Amino acid sequence: MIGSFIGICFQKNQNQKNTTPSNLTEIGIAVKVNHEVVETGNLSERQFKMMGGVTLRRFKVKKFFSVSHPLTAEVELFQDDISPEVEATLSQTGVIKNLKELATKYVELLPESEMRLRRKTEYIRAETSVTKLHYTIASYLRISDEEKYKLLEMDDAKERINKIIQILEEEVKMHEVKGDIKKKVSENIQKDVRKETLKRHLAEINKELYGSDKDEMAVLQEKITNAKLPDDILETAMRELSRLRQMGPRDPDYNVQKKYLETLVELPWSVSSEEINDINRAEEVLHRDHAGLDKIKKRILEFLAVKILKKNSKGSILCFQGPPGVGKTSLGKSIAESLGRKFERVALGGVRDEAEIRGHRRTYVGAMPGVFVEALVRCKTNNPVILLDEIDKVGNHSHHGDPSSALLEVLDPNQNNTFKDHYLGVPFDLSNVLFIATANT
Repeated sequence: MIGSFIGICFQKNQNQKNTTPSNLTEIGIAVKVNHEVVETGNLSERQFKMMGGVTLRRFKVKKFFSVSHPLTAEVELFQDDISPEVEATLSQTGVIKNLKELATKYVELLPESEMRLRRKTEYIRAETSVTKLHYTIASYLRISDEEKYKLLEMDDAKERINKIIQILEEEVKMHEVKGDIKKKVSENIQKDVRKETLKRHLAEINKELYGSDKDEMAVLQEKITNAKLPDDILETAMRELSRLRQMGPRDPDYNVQKKYLETLVELPWSVSSEEINDINRAEEVLHRDHAGLDKIKKRILEFLAVKILKKNSKGSILCFQGPPGVGKTSLGKSIAESLGRKFERVALGGVRDEAEIRGHRRTYVGAMPGVFVEALVRCKTNNPVILLDEIDKVGNHSHHGDPSSALLEVLDPNQNNTFKDHYLGVPFDLSNVLFIATANT
């Protein structure tokens, strides 16, 4: 077969298995066979022959001599040779150069073996005949048979070449767009994989540091959500959390802000101990823990009885006065136990600084909340029994403020429902707290 001439036509109906003259297009191309290869199919052991050749020119079928294979026919060859003048014009205007460059780019994008691609690109660069060149390039195009046949039907060579260039530009651009999309998808996948890997590492680090696989901000936000804060306090907490997010861990105010939020969340805004209003239980606890002291025990029981009848102890304060070691503090513990409340002791002896009661403003280095806020954080309930130990030793006026006046705000029932610690900067209700004071004689 090598050296022979064959004619190639398109099938009108691709689904028809047996090729007949009536199923072939009228216009085809003449090819000179210059090589053939025998290959084996991928899905079967059956061998088939592949032929390659050089495109010569177009033809029109006049009539068929046979209807069985091999088909033979009388054809009329078109005079498609491009004149030297037209070739010179195409070359001078850069059309041929553009055609070769686009064709080379297009061929390099085809999913074929490296040897075949090299053979095609070498042919494109070396071919000097414009007629053969554009015919062969047209055969490389991965377009539909209908589009290829439209090219064959064009009689004007310049129009045909320009159409091939247009198709090549569209195909190359489409491949580039597909390549960009594939690259972006690949990059996004890599980013997602990297992000997921970093998240897993971060989760392990957070688990080691905070006992949870969530980061610091997520843990804080979850605490704020679960703390059942009043609406105005919740708004303040979320605003402060937003500020914390904008800070870096190395920011000097980072730990101050973090500690403030943790204190705000740990306060028992809506957590109360279930109170036991049983006077008989109170009497049993007092007699169990203390021998004698009948007068003071009777007074305590009277106080508790009135409290139970009123169903409200707001504003009531007990004060035990006596020498050290007689059981003032232990009586306070017994009262807390009999009521089913938590007990906290606040030592006031020698307090000279108002900030120990009201807390320090956060603008100061080493700022801390006051002793009452700290006591509430420790007991985790908003209705504990707080013992004000040695209240008689609280300092008066000093250059650090007046702690006794600050203490008045804590104890006054008309003020302590909106007690504002300087460190917190928001009001907290102390009216549910039962205060017991002790003083030495």
